[in-house]
Amino acid sequence: MTDNSVYILYRNYKGAVAWRHIVPNNVVFDSSAYHPVAQWLLVALDKDKQALRSFAIADILKWRIEPPSSTFFSFLESPKK
Repeated sequence: MTDNSVYILYRNYKGAVAWRHIVPNNVVFDSSAYHPVAQWLLVALDKDKQALRSFAIADILKWRIEPPSSTFFSFLESPKK
């Protein structure tokens, strides 16, 4: 892991849960178009989209350093409500 990237299991504003491959950049207390209420946001490079994105820290469900295995981590795709 030479680029400081991590994998997060993230619930987006639509409620969809997916693994995201990111490089964390900064943590801010702010709001945005997708997070209209001020809260702690992780600003990170989304490796798949090659763009900076803001991730609500409250919506990060899991963190991984290694890529999630589709078989071992498949149960995490539908977290308990």
